[in-house]
This record gives sequence, C-alpha cells and structure tokens, in this order.
Amino acid sequence: MKIKSIPYLLIWLFLISSCSNKREIMRLLTSSNKDDIISGAYSAGESRSQDYVPLLLRNAADPRRSTNLRYYGITVYQAKMIALKKIFDKNPPNKIAPTPDSGVILFYIHLFDSVRVRP
Repeated sequence: MKIKSIPYLLIWLFLISSCSNKREIMRLLTSSNKDDIISGAYSAGESRSQDYVPLLLRNAADPRRSTNLRYYGITVYQAKMIALKKIFDKNPPNKIAPTPDSGVILFYIHLFDSVRVRP
C-alpha cells in the first residue's frame, strides 16, 4: 500500500463508521423499548447533530421511566429534552424534570422551526 493512500483509507473508514453510528442512533430512537430510546437520546445529544431532532420531538412527552441500572429513574421525556438541550445549546424556560412539561417541548419545537432551513 502506498503512503499517499493511507489518508484516503482513514477518511473512508471514518465515513463508514459515522454512517453506521448514525443508523444505530436512529434505530434506537425509533425503538419501542424505553431503554433503547434513552440510550439513543443520549448518543444523539453527544453527537450535537440536528439530524436527530425530529426523532427526539416525536412522542416527546413519553413518561416511561427506566429501571435499567445505567439509566435508572430517567424518563424518556427527560432524556430527549436533555439531548435537545445539548444539540441546541439552549436552556428551556423551565427546568427539565422527570415529568413531561409541554412548555419545554414547545420551546424546542419553536427553536427547531426557527433554525430549520426552508427551501
């Protein structure tokens, strides 16, 4: 293998891994399992990518609470709102508590609508 081709190989490997990571986060966010959704929300928030915002806003008021040791006590709503807070780097008007708050959800809906590129 030539030395010149190594950077191209690394770029190709990075693109392949990021695509599979994105697919995995989307799979988790669309799951019916509450722990999968919470895990996906965490990963989406860490990615800081707005690609996941529509999935995070879908059924955002989900009150199901995790009993998994990793996410014990966190609700699906809470995980999704924390992810949105990380993605937009904006605090909502109310504290993100375990109980769904329509004011927080609407804050992120309006924020997403204002930053979305329109054709």
